[in-house]
Amino acid sequence: MYFNFSKQYNEWASCYDPMQKEIKKLRQFIDLKDKRVLDIGCGTGRLTFRLAKYAENIIGIDNDYFAITLARALNEFKNTSFEHCDAIKLPIFPHKFDVIFFSWSLNYMADACAAIKEAVVQLSEHGQIVIMYTAKGDYENLMQDSSDNETILCENYDVATRELQKNNFTLRHDEIDSEFVFSSVDDAVDKNEFFFKVDKNVKNYDVCVKNFRVALQNRAAIDGSISIDDKVKLLIARR
Repeated sequence: MYFNFSKQYNEWASCYDPMQKEIKKLRQFIDLKDKRVLDIGCGTGRLTFRLAKYAENIIGIDNDYFAITLARALNEFKNTSFEHCDAIKLPIFPHKFDVIFFSWSLNYMADACAAIKEAVVQLSEHGQIVIMYTAKGDYENLMQDSSDNETILCENYDVATRELQKNNFTLRHDEIDSEFVFSSVDDAVDKNEFFFKVDKNVKNYDVCVKNFRVALQNRAAIDGSISIDDKVKLLIARR
């Protein structure tokens, strides 16, 4: 069951940002050449693999064993490895990291402050911490995200900001505008319906899927494809 969830998640993630606007934006602010990178909450490695093309080496970590297992199976980069561990109790690495990413992961952590503190310990003297977190945008509205999730997201972001400021980091705020692209309405429903299954706030799975399908039908392009705008907030903290 859980490995299947990781596979479904990976299929969904593969539909995000086909034009790679995300990595282009990140490279405007972050020079990854010769950099040692840590991707905290890497999932199945979607962003990790994109970063690997530019970094000296990169380690992706996640507390989901099945996601890490799949990421390892998908890995084709010699400079990339994956570790199964928790963000608030990182293992002893052979070196400090020049750039540490929280790629859409901080908002799901029970103790965001502890995660940031742990990241600061792992950071090199002039390193950067990059936090990417979902804004309440078009895709989230379509998926009918609960207000509770949004509250946790805001709270964790505020906690992270205060902790970084306390450690004398210089903060820069920006946004990434991208999109999810699916080949058809059926493709979009197939790749998103597992979220409704695992969301504890969803009381009627069939109704949610039906509403999602109807909303998508109104967006279909002439060729039947579906493009859904997505907005990601970006916080870059530099020592």
